[in-house]
Amino acid sequence: MNRLGTSREACLGVTAADWERLGQAALQQLSLEVARKAFQRSENRGLLTLIDHLQVSESRVYRSKLITPVRPCNTGRY
Repeated sequence: MNRLGTSREACLGVTAADWERLGQAALQQLSLEVARKAFQRSENRGLLTLIDHLQVSESRVYRSKLITPVRPCNTGRY
């Protein structure tokens, strides 16, 4: 079995809610690539857009100055 097939089998039975939880946890840790993949699985377009904006901004501004204040507002934590 190839690598892609193995990955697909490992994901069998994982619900959209599971992907959302993984995505939220990854986003809190600023693991943007992991968060992106999880939100792609759960089809959360809003947070995928947020991650796109953060990755563009990340290349322009130091990570802790921009992302830390934005993250709580967009994840429902005030």
